[in-house]
Amino acid sequence: MITAKRQFCSTLCSGVANPVLAQKRDTSVHNVWSDDSLCRYHCRDASYLVPSGTKLGKSGRNDKFIFVSSQKENLNGTTMISFPNAKINIGLNVIGKRPDGYHDIETVFCPVGLRDALEFRAANGKTSLRISGKSVDGEMENNLTVRALRLMQQNFHVPELEICLHKCIPMGAGLGGGSADAAFMLRMINEEFRLNLQESELERYAASLGADCPFFIRNKAVFAEGIGDVFSPVELPLGDYGLYLIKPDIHVPTAEAYAQIVPQKWDIPLREAVKRPVSEWKELVSNDFELGVFARHPLLGEIKESLYNHGAAYASMSGSGSAIYGIFRKDRMPDTIPVPDGCEIFVSKTIEGNMQ
Repeated sequence: MITAKRQFCSTLCSGVANPVLAQKRDTSVHNVWSDDSLCRYHCRDASYLVPSGTKLGKSGRNDKFIFVSSQKENLNGTTMISFPNAKINIGLNVIGKRPDGYHDIETVFCPVGLRDALEFRAANGKTSLRISGKSVDGEMENNLTVRALRLMQQNFHVPELEICLHKCIPMGAGLGGGSADAAFMLRMINEEFRLNLQESELERYAASLGADCPFFIRNKAVFAEGIGDVFSPVELPLGDYGLYLIKPDIHVPTAEAYAQIVPQKWDIPLREAVKRPVSEWKELVSNDFELGVFARHPLLGEIKESLYNHGAAYASMSGSGSAIYGIFRKDRMPDTIPVPDGCEIFVSKTIEGNMQ
């Protein structure tokens, strides 16, 4: 067993000298990406990323993206950077199977502060994709960021791009990392090339890339139904809570998880249950995938139980797994939690609920 320590800003990789530090709310700023030409700094709380030796361009910084004009000779023009964030499912009820083979579900998508870093700039030649951080398998053209670019190129005049993606969000975890990358790519292209698409239009494009991609366009907590693509607003009572997120070295194929599902309806609909105090969620809010997945992977159930034993007000698997999270009152968050070897841990003193 190793110990998950409560560190709200943690260094993700080794850095290089002379960074440009972003000052915001007295938070530390740590390196998340370095290569031959760039040094990038990002604080999970500050949500800020700049290349070393750069200055802010005319557009400066807005709530969604950062534009930077590089002083380095090997970079041309404006670089667009954003931070696609993960999501967790709060409750996930499988209501029934549709004639088309998909399942109708009810769930709440909630954005959380674990982020990738996504950057692009105009390419001198063909589109390229460079990935750092967690490894991503597959051909470049199958990557969701490139698929998002190709989708926009089919409909608008969008040039070839040099894309850099630093992966921090674990894959195959039920956290929506790939979908977030794709949705943020659509948003960035819309912003950079002044396509003037409304959020509803971006959602339609995102839906063709994946069922939960549209969620990340508005990027705020929603009640989702249908196949997870019909959204309505939801208010979550999470202002006084923080998050422990634990991802063990277990992969749960989505098809395997669905194969063990028996659709059912609950006495209290999820839409109503999440309005109750968080202290009541343990008895009212559930993930239908847990029963079958925990039977095949008992470690996941043990992690969930450990979170409750350490004071979590609510704990659950996200999506079809394998990430397990615990929601704690801020004044009761433990400094350490024992977790099995090989687990990845993310800790946040806030649960955003809205990262628009």
